[in-house]
Amino acid sequence: MTRFLFFGPFESKNLDWSNFSAPPLGVHRLASYLKNQGHHADVIDPDLEKIATERDFRIFVEGKRYDFIGISPTHITLENDLGLAYLAKKYSPESTIIAGGPEATFAYDLVMDNSCVEIVVIGEGEKPTLELARAGRVGLEKIPGLILKDKERKIKTGPNKALNNEEFAEVTMAMDFSRIPYDRYWDATKRFYMADLESSNLQLRARRNQEIYTVRFFQANYCPYNCTFCSSHRFQDNASGGDKTKVVSLTGEQFIYLVKKAYDTYPQIQTVILQDDNFMVGLKNKKIERLVDLLTEEKQQGGIPMGLSFIAQSRVDNVNLERLNLLRRANFRLISYGIESFSQRMLDEICKETTVERAEQTLQDTLSVGIRPYLNIILTAPNSTFYDMFQTIDRTVHYIERGAEAGSYNTIIPLPGSRIEVTTRGSDLVEYREVKIPFTDYTFKKAERIFPKDSGLREMIHRFDEIIEDRKSEFMDTHKMGHLPKISQSASSKATRLNTLIRFATLYELAKEMNVQPYGGMADGEIPRIQGLSSKF
Repeated sequence: MTRFLFFGPFESKNLDWSNFSAPPLGVHRLASYLKNQGHHADVIDPDLEKIATERDFRIFVEGKRYDFIGISPTHITLENDLGLAYLAKKYSPESTIIAGGPEATFAYDLVMDNSCVEIVVIGEGEKPTLELARAGRVGLEKIPGLILKDKERKIKTGPNKALNNEEFAEVTMAMDFSRIPYDRYWDATKRFYMADLESSNLQLRARRNQEIYTVRFFQANYCPYNCTFCSSHRFQDNASGGDKTKVVSLTGEQFIYLVKKAYDTYPQIQTVILQDDNFMVGLKNKKIERLVDLLTEEKQQGGIPMGLSFIAQSRVDNVNLERLNLLRRANFRLISYGIESFSQRMLDEICKETTVERAEQTLQDTLSVGIRPYLNIILTAPNSTFYDMFQTIDRTVHYIERGAEAGSYNTIIPLPGSRIEVTTRGSDLVEYREVKIPFTDYTFKKAERIFPKDSGLREMIHRFDEIIEDRKSEFMDTHKMGHLPKISQSASSKATRLNTLIRFATLYELAKEMNVQPYGGMADGEIPRIQGLSSKF
């Protein structure tokens, strides 16, 4: 039996008030799969465990005799994740340090050159990691899907083919919910909402409980679209040696099995969040109808609660009114859409392959059937103008007024593997920052965000950075709020919506200050509109 320890991504700062706590689902799925194959696999969420010092870390590895210790870095948390790798090697020197996930797959040079990582698993981790468990430290060159560090060389062992339908189902169905401490995550979130949870307003209490008591799992594996800012569609294609990955998903019966498995483990759950990039991709109406019938039947038979609700992600062009009505029957209460922009010019620039008109129709249809839409917004791309930004702000506020949720970014994050990261790499559009790896004296240069070419927009974004935290703090103090997440992990909290509105009001404030017309002239009307909406929520 091979012993593994996996660490989830390590945010380390601002967690208390800027994010919802949620388990690192990818490493939990991997650990459950390995355990199901007869191996030992533990998972540590460094944020949940509040790792701040080496002493905090040591208790998880020292003397535990792990064969492999893994990190799952993300671009945003990369330096912190590399710090965990150094500590792992320091306090468990006999362990082999491995890394996986999109960041490690696409930026393996950076990861391996700036840490103690000895092996990178490319693509989906289950098959190569199982082979590692079987091989130990012998004959690794024969295991497909690895990059091995050999002194100054990096040895690629060959492609890692994507999971097929049967393999995906086997991996996903192995999820052991009892090993995910959801109750601790719920407690971490509840402390921000004690006043609401103790309120005499029963509807408010019900909404909060619905947001807090959530579980997550994957239902499908892949998004085949080619948005330039996203690396998801290239992740498995790249790992498999260029083969086009096929969309695979659970059957309706397998989906119900996982829901019941989660409910049997945590009967408090009120919401299931489907973690797929695009829940609707590849689904035909008959399959959706079958899924809805199975859910309805299971609820009527008492296998799962009648009030259990669902949250999913989708493209705007993968749904229509018929599908939305089916999902509403199954109590899907929120769908998160990658809107990105209400400027057709910007949608074309980032290759969304859809139209503003389609987005508007989908949002209206979603609201009309009683499902709340969540708008994911990116305000600028390299060729953006002030029109692109403020047109998107105006339409987003319009839908928030009608009950939508929204989260926004001012700029695109240059995710390794995305087309826009490749085309802008090294240019003056990319902001790089020298970052320190925690628990070490080492630093490296990290690409943080991609600015628009327009000098006025760049200046506005820089000014925004200087004042936004003060604006958030002022709002939180005024309204006695303890929690204002950037992008809500549950995609359903009013606090995410408020964060977005505060950001929008700040941008109008800057348009007035910088005399950006016509938007500066509109600020005296738009800022009260947005602030009034904020106070209402």
